[in-house]
Amino acid sequence: MTIKDEALTKAQQYIKDINSRLSAEATWRKKAQSVVEIYECKNIEEIPYNILYANTEVISPAIYSRLPVPVVRRRYDDEDPIGKQASEVAERMLEFIINNPDPEYSSIDSILGSCVQSGLVPGRGISRIKYDVEIYKEEVGGKEEERVGKDLVCCEEVPWDRFVCGYGKTWQEVPWIAIQHFLTKKDVEDLLEDVDGKVVTLPEDLKFIAGMDAIKSEKASIGVSDIDLPEVADIWEVWDKRTNTVVFVSEGCKAILKEAEDPLKVQGFFPMPEPLHFFKRVSSMIPQVLYSVYEQQAIELNAVSVRIRKIIAALKVRGFVDTAIPKMAELFTMADNTLLALEGSNHLEGRGLDGAIWLMPVEKLVTVLQQLYVQRTQIKAIIQELSGIADIQRGNTAASETLGAQQLKAQWGSIRLKNYQKEVNRYAVELYRLMTEVGIQSFSIDTISKMTGIQLPTNTMKEQATVLVQQVQQQLQAQPELQQNEELMGKIQQAQTLQAAITWDDVMAMLQDDFTRNFRVSIETNSTLELEYSDDKEQIAEFMNAMAQFLNGVAPAVEQGILPFSAAKAMLLTIARRYRFGEEVEKELEKMTEPKPKDDPTQAVAEQKQRQDAELHQAAMQKSQQDTQLQQQEIALQQQEMQAKARKIQMDEQLDTAEFNNKMADIARQARISEAKMTAQLSKVGGSSATV
Repeated sequence: MTIKDEALTKAQQYIKDINSRLSAEATWRKKAQSVVEIYECKNIEEIPYNILYANTEVISPAIYSRLPVPVVRRRYDDEDPIGKQASEVAERMLEFIINNPDPEYSSIDSILGSCVQSGLVPGRGISRIKYDVEIYKEEVGGKEEERVGKDLVCCEEVPWDRFVCGYGKTWQEVPWIAIQHFLTKKDVEDLLEDVDGKVVTLPEDLKFIAGMDAIKSEKASIGVSDIDLPEVADIWEVWDKRTNTVVFVSEGCKAILKEAEDPLKVQGFFPMPEPLHFFKRVSSMIPQVLYSVYEQQAIELNAVSVRIRKIIAALKVRGFVDTAIPKMAELFTMADNTLLALEGSNHLEGRGLDGAIWLMPVEKLVTVLQQLYVQRTQIKAIIQELSGIADIQRGNTAASETLGAQQLKAQWGSIRLKNYQKEVNRYAVELYRLMTEVGIQSFSIDTISKMTGIQLPTNTMKEQATVLVQQVQQQLQAQPELQQNEELMGKIQQAQTLQAAITWDDVMAMLQDDFTRNFRVSIETNSTLELEYSDDKEQIAEFMNAMAQFLNGVAPAVEQGILPFSAAKAMLLTIARRYRFGEEVEKELEKMTEPKPKDDPTQAVAEQKQRQDAELHQAAMQKSQQDTQLQQQEIALQQQEMQAKARKIQMDEQLDTAEFNNKMADIARQARISEAKMTAQLSKVGGSSATV
């Protein structure tokens, strides 16, 4: 628990908390540094048998040998088009990030390998996620505007001794983390540079010292002199989850050098997953060196090895010779198959050559040496048992063992390493999830589209398509002949397809929402799923065999009525529930209905005769209907003939009437003419009479 001192500034309080946690980890840090030196063979004389290096090189490839492939899928494999599209986008984006060929950045494979090595040797492997972006200025309309250039989510290794975190029983309870940086003056100026590009004056109490501490581990190997070391400032980058801020502080500075709001906006706030630990304490999160498990045995092993080396050095042919026999000493330096002339042979009478040479006895040293070799082998076996690399890891199997025995040994001999493999998979999955989250929150739609090669419309394009469809439909209502225009109809079909398509806005809205993304999308690796897939395959094969046997044995009993269908269905559901297929299979099995009983032959004949009678009756009815239709047609024809005759009579009458009227009109006209003539004649008669 952090106790705040009101007299301290905010920056000084951070430094105090950091120093407090460094003190709590002091024992582990000292131990880890000594173990790193053992691993790097810095004291070969005292440690001639480097069992730490040997074990690490055996365990490391056994728990991590290749880069895990990301697998992003719908969590429940149900009908979810947006979830399916979002999974594809996230998976492709993640594949690009982890396989980025840019040489400026370390590969994810090398970083994970380094984290595994740090977890096995000093006890803690750490890496962090960063969003790297380049901003450039472009002149638009006579004004300079800032543009986003290359942007990328990358991973960076954090040295095990330059990381510290606040107190917490679990990673979720950790209030803050701090990463140590040794920065030159130019680096500090770039760090403190204003948003507008203005250089900020460095604080006067910021100390720059020789970088001895910064490269103390590398100095011994590369031979850098003190004169070549640049002056650096010891600066801590603190991620405070309590305030969701990132601050930069340095011991001796009263003020915070720089403070920023949450830059990544990821779940859990921290830019890294929980550090990689292969030895987890029960009492606290302070790491433990894995070497401590067999350290005493390793010390004993090296003591035995040193003693063996000394005894071997003492095993020399040494002794005395009789000087009365010349050239006796030369006999030991002569080449093979060489004979010398013997002089003074009278001195060998009665005692032989053995009596003239007295060698230093080494039989006891050889006996001790043999026992030391046996002891070293036993110590190595104990260490291998403690470290979990016995049997299969060392190939200690006998050719006489059966295949089943070797398979059991392969299964149970490596089961002790599965916890290590599980820890590496956990770290890789959390790292991939962080990369996905940072990429979704930081990249633009255009950048994600280029990374993934996926082309999706936007909501703006969808709205434009809707407007286009409405306009075309109005035109078709006003001008129906436009429906024959193939080009116009093709455009409206494309617009309608665009209306129903999933858009980038739909995908990004789902991925950027933490709750929705976690609910509908699962981010895993092939390493975490291989065992699950293998288990599923075995269960499917076993279930199909069980289903075939069950149906072959039960189906006849159900058909004959010996076993009720409900009982057989209950038995089948019981079998299905023993396997991990989810509720979908169980729901479909529950929909099973009782089959219809088999048909009786006599009943089938009767039904067939009934169907024939019905067909005959139907044929008779059809014939009757046809006769009725013919009669109706004849009656209709007669009615049509009668109507035609009536119309003819009517027309004849109309013609007679017209002829009669014409005749009457002629008679009337002739009568009027006759009257006129008569009048003229009468007028002439009256004039003659007056003249007389």
